Amino acid sequence: MKKVISVFLVVFCVAALLSSCAKPEKKIIGTWTGSASLLGLEADYSFTFNEDGTGKMTTALEIGVEMTYTITDEKLSVTTSILGLDNTKEYGYSFDKDTLTLIDGSNAIILTKAD
Repeated sequence: MKKVISVFLVVFCVAALLSSCAKPEKKIIGTWTGSASLLGLEADYSFTFNEDGTGKMTTALEIGVEMTYTITDEKLSVTTSILGLDNTKEYGYSFDKDTLTLIDGSNAIILTKAD
């Protein structure tokens, strides 16, 4: 009987651990905000990632740019289209609780989950 209970507890713990490790496609869903210093001025911005691979980037001037994105275990690829010209940017990324860090070469963009 003790073996059955021990096996059950191990299976339960493994299942709980695996379910808490959400895939990056699910973790990124929502709005993330951050700020950056540009020429001595603080600029706020946000990224909204929808479940369907679409989203929106918004700048400090409240200018919104529609985007599409794909995310894998290694890269976040964001494509915007401005005046008919597509621009794709690839980022490395990491999650730490409610913080998303996007890595672009030697630059890091630190975002906080807004919702």
